[in-house]
Amino acid sequence: MKFRGKSERWLLAIAQRKSLSLFITLLGERVAAFEKDLEDTLLAIQPSGQFQESILLEALLAWRK
Repeated sequence: MKFRGKSERWLLAIAQRKSLSLFITLLGERVAAFEKDLEDTLLAIQPSGQFQESILLEALLAWRK
């Protein structure tokens, strides 16, 4: 298993990208306040701003004789 570090900015960007239209529709003018609150919450959880993501790598190999 391999680990990659993720910053709070990266997590915020993914949250926005995955549901951008819904994100904007629901929050409207409050998007900036939500982003700040989310960033503050993530930094409260992990003050360094770095999060670990587990990545499972698999390889299937085949040979023909």
